Amino acid sequence: MKRLKYFFIFGYILLTTSLLAGVKYPISEIPEALKKNAEAVIRIDESKFDLLSKTSAKLSHKYVVTIFNENSLDLSKQYLFYDQFTKIKDISCVVYNPAGEKVKSIQSDKILDFSAVAGFSLFDDNRVKLVDADYAIFPFTVEFEWEVVYSGTLLYPRWMPYDDYSVSIQQSSLIVTADISMAPLRFLELNGAPACVKITDSKSNSYYWSVSDLLPIKKEQFSMGLDQYTPIVHLAPSDFSLDGHEGNLDSWNNLGKWVNELNKGRGMLSDETKSQMIELVKNATSDEEKIKLLYKYMQQKVRYVNLALGIGGWQPIEAQRTDKVSYGDCKGLTNYMKALLDAVNIKSIYTLARAGALERDILGQFPSSQFNHAFLCVPVSNDTIWLECTSQRNPFGFLGTFTDDRDVLLITDDGGELVHTPVYTIKENVNNTRIEVNLDENGDIDAVVNSCNKGLFYDDLEQVIGMDEHDRKEFLMESIHLSGFEVPLYAYTPVPDQPVINLNMEILVRKYANVVNKQVILRPNILNRVINSPDAVINRKSKVILRREWQENDTITYTLPAGSTIGSLPKDIDLQSDFGHYKATFRNENSKLVYTRQFTRFKGVFEPEKYSLLVSFYDKIRKADETKLPIVL
Repeated sequence: MKRLKYFFIFGYILLTTSLLAGVKYPISEIPEALKKNAEAVIRIDESKFDLLSKTSAKLSHKYVVTIFNENSLDLSKQYLFYDQFTKIKDISCVVYNPAGEKVKSIQSDKILDFSAVAGFSLFDDNRVKLVDADYAIFPFTVEFEWEVVYSGTLLYPRWMPYDDYSVSIQQSSLIVTADISMAPLRFLELNGAPACVKITDSKSNSYYWSVSDLLPIKKEQFSMGLDQYTPIVHLAPSDFSLDGHEGNLDSWNNLGKWVNELNKGRGMLSDETKSQMIELVKNATSDEEKIKLLYKYMQQKVRYVNLALGIGGWQPIEAQRTDKVSYGDCKGLTNYMKALLDAVNIKSIYTLARAGALERDILGQFPSSQFNHAFLCVPVSNDTIWLECTSQRNPFGFLGTFTDDRDVLLITDDGGELVHTPVYTIKENVNNTRIEVNLDENGDIDAVVNSCNKGLFYDDLEQVIGMDEHDRKEFLMESIHLSGFEVPLYAYTPVPDQPVINLNMEILVRKYANVVNKQVILRPNILNRVINSPDAVINRKSKVILRREWQENDTITYTLPAGSTIGSLPKDIDLQSDFGHYKATFRNENSKLVYTRQFTRFKGVFEPEKYSLLVSFYDKIRKADETKLPIVL
């Protein structure tokens, strides 16, 4: 109680002093330690979250930031998201100069309001208000204030003082006040977050967190997001209500039951469609073959659009309507695929995920709303098939980096159950490249490339399938790190029903190798090279994250100029570390130069002090990839 009292007294003294002086937030009041290595300083970040009932809440937010240069100019903008269940009000934005004198206020007619979902959105009430200080005379300070009114209580805000790199924190706090009749607040403190100070009186329970004088954090390569290693407090309800649908979040099982209620009765299809599905699979000899046939039917029939009106952000549209209009969002298309399987008596399970190649895994110890995607789980004999239902090109049973290797929530008949999705290994994530090269006496090369890209490498290239010819050629040219090259012929060819794309092309490079004293100085490695090593860092703060494992295998065979010979061959190279394994060989086979390279990158999480070893490993690979040898003319 004393800590909370002193905090408000201190804040009042600072505020009173500034007001008496006729200024607010002069830069001179920022401690020098917070300015060092900072591109901005968050002066005040105060959130007050009032839980009024199971159905309503209010968030009041004050955010004051001093911006030193254009690198942090984005902090002079606030994107305030809202929908049918949240309303934004009482927005203000004031700009101050370095002395703390008011420069201007942003008028309400300058606040933009637009859809929060671009591109594939057909019906959507997710919107955003953009509050832009529209000022760039550095340094300057911006004071934002706004209020959010909630008419549903499934989603609570989180408190995360660090919201960007190279930004220091002068003061940040969160106060949550809940009516005394409500269940105790559920919260999870992580990464050194301060312990909650709880205060109870006759009408309410209050929960308080605060930090001050936090130094800036520099962005580091191969690191996790700020939310995984800086102080953060997650909040969640026990009992909640959204659009009249009540639920409980004390367990994953309970969340699953709530989603089940939302989905109830939405998997019905017409008798005509059911009969059509039965006819489609009548000659299939296994459940897996039936699933594959129906999946292909679904991909060819429907397309993805975003549908998020009201409770539609959680509830799928009816399968029968999806069947009629031939479009839907992830929830609707997953529900539709589930209904198609139901029509032929194959059981499947609607599943929720936190999707995204770089997204962190969900907090399994803290049941709450952490999901942004739905897809389908189909248990079969001795196996499980996962179906991504939003893509018309996705290979059958392949998840890719969008939903691989993470905990997801199965919505079973009995409620929610956490399971882990497949982890793609070196066996699945492989690039095999064979190149036949004609080298002439001028150092020019004519190379025929055959590259087979599987798993993770397929994922990286999948986008080219939907590109037009101009964009596809541009994508290819940007992926080749050579000077003075031409690609007269190329083709990307996906392998049907497999996560495999073959790239076949011809590359012409003039003066690829230097000619010196009747010797062609050749670098055998043409395409797959480590060009830049990770930056060397002293006193790294975050753990080293290698999220996925993969392997590159290259074999390059050179036909040499007539009458030439291979000079001294480099020794074979073998580099081993905790992060991977690299091998390269150089052979003279029937007067042809044969170069092989294999680079296997492991996955893992490593302590910060291991980072220098990772840098050293990549430095050695970069040097090995630049190995040269003489061809004597």
